[in-house]
Amino acid sequence: RAKRPAEHVTLEHSKGRRGHSCTAWVWVDEDWASFEAEGWHQTRQEATSAAYAQAIAGLGVPVPKDCLLSDDARAKRCAKSAEKSRAQQLREQAIAAALQDLEAQALAALF
Repeated sequence: RAKRPAEHVTLEHSKGRRGHSCTAWVWVDEDWASFEAEGWHQTRQEATSAAYAQAIAGLGVPVPKDCLLSDDARAKRCAKSAEKSRAQQLREQAIAAALQDLEAQALAALF
């Protein structure tokens, strides 16, 4: 059982150039408490999960051991995230190179 049970939870999402973020607002002890996801996340779902994790930790909700990520699972998740990030970076570089080529062709055609 939680040390400080919450009555209501609402989520506030935001998206910026660096990714997604989320804040969980929890009505507890007759007031709203905010629990913001740390850092920026690639997807809205990851940001929501991070905000819930912050709320769970902040409210002292006990988490069964079988619900926690193992070190192997955590390493796989980090590797997958790094792979996605690298793929996105390569896509952006390819687009930038293609745009430079188009610009050079357009300038050559004009002059």
